[in-house]
Amino acid sequence: MRLFKAVAAAAALLAVAIAPPVLLVFYVGNPIPDGLNLSAQLSDEALIKLISLVVWVLWAQTMWCVVAEVSSAVRSTNLTRVSGTFGIQQQFARAAIGAIIAASISMPILMQGAAVASPDLPRPAPAATYASAESKSVSPSAATSASVDATRSDRANTSVSTMTIEVRRGDSLWSIAEKHLGNGERWDDIAAVNEGHVMNDGSTFHGADIIRAGWHLSVPEEDGNQVTDTSGTVQGDYAVKPGDTMSGIALEQTGDATAWPDLYEASQKLKQPVPMTDPDLIYPGQLVDLPDHPMQEPASHQDAAAPSPDTASSDQRVDSPTAPEPTAPEPSLLSEQPAQPAEIRTEVGRAKVLAPQQEARSPQEISQVEVAAGETDNSQPSWVIAGLTGAGALLAGSMLLALRSRRAVQHRNRRPGRTIAATDPDSVLFEKSITVAGATTFTTVELVDSVLIRLAATLSKTNERMPALAAIEVTPAVLALHLRRTSNPPEAPWVISDDGLLWVLDRAVDLDDVGPHELDSPAPWPLLVTIGHDDSGSAWMLNAEDLTVTVTGDPAATSDFARFIAAEVACNPWSRHTAVDLFGIAEQIVPMSPDRIHTHLTASRAVQETVADAVRNIDRLADYEIDTPTARARQTDPDLWPSRLVITHEQQNDELAQLTKLVGRHQGSTATGVIILGGHGMGSVETRIDGDRTLTIPLVNLALTAVGLTPDEAHGCAALLGQANQTDDARIPDLPGEQPWQAMATTAGSLRDEYRISRASNTLEPSASLLEEPDDSYVAAAATTLDDLEALAPKVTGAVNARVVDADPDLDKDFAAWSAESTARPRLRLLGPVSARTSGAALTGRRPFYTELFAYLATRPYGATTEEVAAALNISAKRVRIDIHNLRRWFGTNPSTGHKYLPDARYSPSAHDRDTGAYEIPDALVDIDLFRRLRLRGETRGASGIEDLTRALTLVEGRPFDRLRPSGWGWLLEGDRMDHHLTCAIVDVAHVLVTQHLQEGNSDLARSAATIAVRAAPEEDTPRLDLAAVLRSQGALSESERILLDGVCERREGGDAPIDLPERSRQIIDSRSWRLHRTG
Repeated sequence: MRLFKAVAAAAALLAVAIAPPVLLVFYVGNPIPDGLNLSAQLSDEALIKLISLVVWVLWAQTMWCVVAEVSSAVRSTNLTRVSGTFGIQQQFARAAIGAIIAASISMPILMQGAAVASPDLPRPAPAATYASAESKSVSPSAATSASVDATRSDRANTSVSTMTIEVRRGDSLWSIAEKHLGNGERWDDIAAVNEGHVMNDGSTFHGADIIRAGWHLSVPEEDGNQVTDTSGTVQGDYAVKPGDTMSGIALEQTGDATAWPDLYEASQKLKQPVPMTDPDLIYPGQLVDLPDHPMQEPASHQDAAAPSPDTASSDQRVDSPTAPEPTAPEPSLLSEQPAQPAEIRTEVGRAKVLAPQQEARSPQEISQVEVAAGETDNSQPSWVIAGLTGAGALLAGSMLLALRSRRAVQHRNRRPGRTIAATDPDSVLFEKSITVAGATTFTTVELVDSVLIRLAATLSKTNERMPALAAIEVTPAVLALHLRRTSNPPEAPWVISDDGLLWVLDRAVDLDDVGPHELDSPAPWPLLVTIGHDDSGSAWMLNAEDLTVTVTGDPAATSDFARFIAAEVACNPWSRHTAVDLFGIAEQIVPMSPDRIHTHLTASRAVQETVADAVRNIDRLADYEIDTPTARARQTDPDLWPSRLVITHEQQNDELAQLTKLVGRHQGSTATGVIILGGHGMGSVETRIDGDRTLTIPLVNLALTAVGLTPDEAHGCAALLGQANQTDDARIPDLPGEQPWQAMATTAGSLRDEYRISRASNTLEPSASLLEEPDDSYVAAAATTLDDLEALAPKVTGAVNARVVDADPDLDKDFAAWSAESTARPRLRLLGPVSARTSGAALTGRRPFYTELFAYLATRPYGATTEEVAAALNISAKRVRIDIHNLRRWFGTNPSTGHKYLPDARYSPSAHDRDTGAYEIPDALVDIDLFRRLRLRGETRGASGIEDLTRALTLVEGRPFDRLRPSGWGWLLEGDRMDHHLTCAIVDVAHVLVTQHLQEGNSDLARSAATIAVRAAPEEDTPRLDLAAVLRSQGALSESERILLDGVCERREGGDAPIDLPERSRQIIDSRSWRLHRTG
């Protein structure tokens, strides 16, 4: 291919060089016309000669370009533009000469073939083979051996130290080699290093093909004044090259980008050609002092060098699993079968358990997932309360689900023009901890709940009993059910151990393959509680039903453990029908769920009731000859099969002794669990927790790090969840900021109260409203009330309108710039899935983090100091400077001013007012600001303001602040909750538009506005009622009734029964006599 290109290029050059002059001389001759007279009409001969003269000039220009390009290639200089010629002529000459040069050096590259090409990556071993579903058993241990013994490909890799340069116009491999390697003949070294690499424009580097401006090529490092001794220590000085940054030099030379402050400080002491005064502004030729410290290999090199189960060769036996290992505890009271250690100590993680007939994910897919996870910076911030870390994160997931459900109820009860109640300042830390820690685990909680209910549905359909569950081990890859005794296992996708005591499910499985989803089905094991995590990070959940668990050891640790258990039963979704009786312990938990949690001063009466319930449960089961989990799965009885949990300190109590005996004698039938703190010898499962929080269950040889909630942690979490149960709405606060328009707006963008006039008021000064028709006409046409109209469409005077317009003269220009493709200004979308668009240098990774940093700075009305950024994003002050530098490069330069979009903190607009450096992005375009500005102006313009509200709604792409970086955005939960206020704002703006369009008879525009609001705030009633009214106006009565029934009247939150209708919703439905009944 290279030779063909060269031959074609040479032929084209020869044709262009020879054909035009030969043809012109032969057919035209002298190109200058004879006797040319400008006043006379041109003859055909004169015209032809003039045209030939033009061709001679073009030919001469082209030949001059060819000569210039040949000269540039020989002298290895960068030729930018040949004067007196056209660009297309120079492009032709450059392409032709480049192809010919490429041919002259292609053979050495081809001869190097195998040496130049990247070595083949190791191929994954064949997936482990398991027994078929019909055999009902599998040996994970055997699968482990098959997996690790499979042959692998060896990889030989010679490490070459390289640097990266950017190809500029006129560059060639020869000129780059001469510039950076000192000898143009070493072009082949550059070609060899880059062979087969994908360039930043998506094309692939092949040997000596023509290189393109903008490519980033790897160039072998030259030995200079920088040396690396045998101990791996960097020594000497580094000369800054064009495009270098301090953090980039630190990463390249030391392996640690965060070391740049040390390099900068040391370099200031060197004699510099240009003084080094700013780490963000370094010049080529300046010297960077490289202190003597060990080099760190980049993470990718470390990963490549370390053998792993997926990349090890056949002579490398890998024992460490790729995922934490679920391991069955030794049999005892948790298992009613004889011990078979060789089989029961199965290591599911090593076996890489997969469902039968289920394809394994490829290494490429796995690496993409790992890279994505790595780019999200998922480490939990240091301020997350300790009780919600480790296995406690599962409780955070349950609490987050409960909090979201209660927030949804608050939004349902919010009236237009209002917002939901703000979190009490004392509870903010707990909301941040629950939100951030629970963001990574709430899906696991939902998964466990769904899997167990679906498993119950599958087994009940085949009339199988539910297994005797002892515990569940939750790893990043699988759910492992540990059983007390064998049971008939389900079909695929479950993988069953040989002894039948371990059922394993890949977490990536399609849940419909596990079983059907049946609404309102009870959980089979409602007393499943988290007790701790093992050394591999796997969380363990104990089935406490029909057990008496005694907990001894450190008094504080045991009390924290009991408090955690009570909190989890109060919040997790599978314990909806569970009653917890607390005796002198964990009273802080009650506000989390008063329906589930009950405290008692004395044990006698409450324990008597528990004994009576247990006996009643035993008697009911006798009629069916099954255990409680099976009865729940089959639902053969007209009544529920609720459970009870008793948590108490050790005490001499006849009723308690009777209860523990009853639980011990009737396994699987009492629906009761008992946890006794300090009850030596009283229980069937004895547990000890030491002062270092090590939990041991001696009889099963299980050691974990125990969960626990301190009294303060329990109180804070309970106060938050208790407050979230309150449905009273609140006034929307004023918007802070120094911009003139902000002084008249609320955080939702509405006009502040002092600038509004009641719709019923008569004023001497001219005034107008967004909705100018009589109130009755709007109430009759739309799903609105008189209070709604007063709150959302008041009268506003002309003076206020003029003040608002004068305060924001650039609004129309900024709105146009938001949608323009040519806009260079940084743009941030928060009214939907969070995203950003910039015009600077592309990020090489961690885009979610930098988008969050962008959002944090863009939403600070007075900028942010280094310390404030560090605290908000949970990073060090040194790291802030690095990340701000990268953010500044990502934003680029303002073409109209020549300044960076992210200015120096010392010179930002807020720095002067705060008398300290503050990071700020004054020219950024942020959709929430545009939304607020448009709404504010629209509310003051009378009926013409509908246009501004319509434009504001076009900015909405979904839920505000959606798809956030896991373990990030904790700062969003502090102070005024802009996420809540913007959600309310979208609903209110859409409601005004729907009301106006329905009154005018334009149902299509009304439907569009209502649909946007439903997508942005699915938890609110207002947009659903608006949409139902629109559908009725269009004659779609059945669809309207479906929305009212499913989305309003019979709507559920958190899986519970439908809640009471909010007063406003009831008023609208009743006043319109909307008849609601299901059809079909």
